[in-house]
Amino acid sequence: MIVWSYIRNLIDKIGADANSYNDVMNKIKENTPGGGTIGENSVINVINYFLYVGGIVAVVMAIVAGVQMTTSAGDPGAVKKAKTTLTWAIVGLVVMILAYAIVNFVIAQLGNE
Repeated sequence: MIVWSYIRNLIDKIGADANSYNDVMNKIKENTPGGGTIGENSVINVINYFLYVGGIVAVVMAIVAGVQMTTSAGDPGAVKKAKTTLTWAIVGLVVMILAYAIVNFVIAQLGNE
């Protein structure tokens, strides 16, 4: 119900002067909080949330790898496990940053149509 009332309010704000699809989309964009479309803001919020959580997980895993390395007492197996943990934490962080960049690029390209 909230979504429908929100859409109805947007349609009322647009008025009868919107003659084409682009006019309607531009007016919706002007009247949407945050300046983007409803879907665009939702996707960006979800991506930002996962990036925030993923960043925290990557930092925690880097700390865990550091603790594993310092408590390994020279055991080659434990050192290797710590290095693997750190490597995958960094790989995960890089993948999240690339995913964020790709999603923002796609959203920007779709917004320019």
